[in-house]
Amino acid sequence: MDPFENWTKFSTASLSDFQPLVETPRLKICFNRRLGAIEASHFIGDKKIMEVDYARWWTENGQRYMESLQACRTRQAKIILGALSEESFSIESLMDFGAGPGWFLESCRKFGVSNLVAADASIESVEFLKKKNFKAFAVYPDSEGAFRLEESIDYSSIRVVSFLDVIEHFPPELCVSNIKYILSQMSQLEKVVIKVPYSRGLFFRISMSLAKLGKFSLLEQLFQVGTYPPHFQVFNEVSLRRVLESLELKPIKWIVDPDFEADSFGQRVKLLSMLPKWLGQLIGRLFFRIIQITGWQDSIIVIAVPKSK
Repeated sequence: MDPFENWTKFSTASLSDFQPLVETPRLKICFNRRLGAIEASHFIGDKKIMEVDYARWWTENGQRYMESLQACRTRQAKIILGALSEESFSIESLMDFGAGPGWFLESCRKFGVSNLVAADASIESVEFLKKKNFKAFAVYPDSEGAFRLEESIDYSSIRVVSFLDVIEHFPPELCVSNIKYILSQMSQLEKVVIKVPYSRGLFFRISMSLAKLGKFSLLEQLFQVGTYPPHFQVFNEVSLRRVLESLELKPIKWIVDPDFEADSFGQRVKLLSMLPKWLGQLIGRLFFRIIQITGWQDSIIVIAVPKSK
């Protein structure tokens, strides 16, 4: 009997490649020895249950959650735009794949980027982006999970493409091919930005430890269990470098980030959301200090250039 019947598939057919790490009723976490990556398999049962649009899942977490997330993403946008602009590089045009509510694009617009394109798998996000006067379109995976871009848009002038908290949503076996297809549409592409969850991060460590004790909510929140598309991977330097190599991209800058704001930390974590604000801030500042001491950042941002350039 297939132990992964009624579950999403891992990236290879051989179960011997995988070392089981943690299992919840709706999630299996394994280490892929062959790729050096941590992968997730989601329970789908007899019918598709990953039906909640991830954008709706965000908003259902409440206004305080969204405000905290926006503050974090806006701060990170300033870091990314500053890094992209080094050596007098001009960001004339950019496509944000997986644009979400458009916080990064709003920062780009304020930064002076005139040609901005947004793509997202969420219909709700796309409609929201259009109301903000962004050129936005929806992307849908086919039956195998492969994405295709809107054919009516000219991508030849795009100089920068960003995948911020995106590629972990791709099924592992299609991660490289999906990105490679997107990059192939941009003949003038000069820089690529990728941001992913980091397996050495403090909160990934905590969530895995809690899951081993039978407390699953934080781990399932991190992997966006029950939404579509959920998280299928968590990366480290080795697995992310392998992705870059497969895409023929050369990393020119690495950035690590805690991926939260200390003063609004309690608003981001469901386990802490019912606590008084001052207590959530105190815990957030404590965790932020731990991260500073240990270096256990929860996200990696890499800026890369095509090797052909």
